[in-house]
Amino acid sequence: NSDFKRVPWFVVLAGLIILAGHYIDVYLMITPGTVGSNWHFGIPEIGSLLFFLGLFIFVVFSSLTKAPLLAKGNPFLKESEIFHY
Repeated sequence: NSDFKRVPWFVVLAGLIILAGHYIDVYLMITPGTVGSNWHFGIPEIGSLLFFLGLFIFVVFSSLTKAPLLAKGNPFLKESEIFHY
């Protein structure tokens, strides 16, 4: 339903659930084959996840500060500012 796509917290929550599911899926595909039955989820896994999350946030925010967020000279900018569903 497209009504749920208009609720920002719902879209963010769905995205976080999907990202967590992808991480668990890849982790469970790789870990049992490499370490066997003696695997655990510890500090290195949490640290690597936080490292790549921080790297992603740093790259996105630093590139957002270098580029203008609104297109200059766009003839449809005023129309899109007042657009409602």
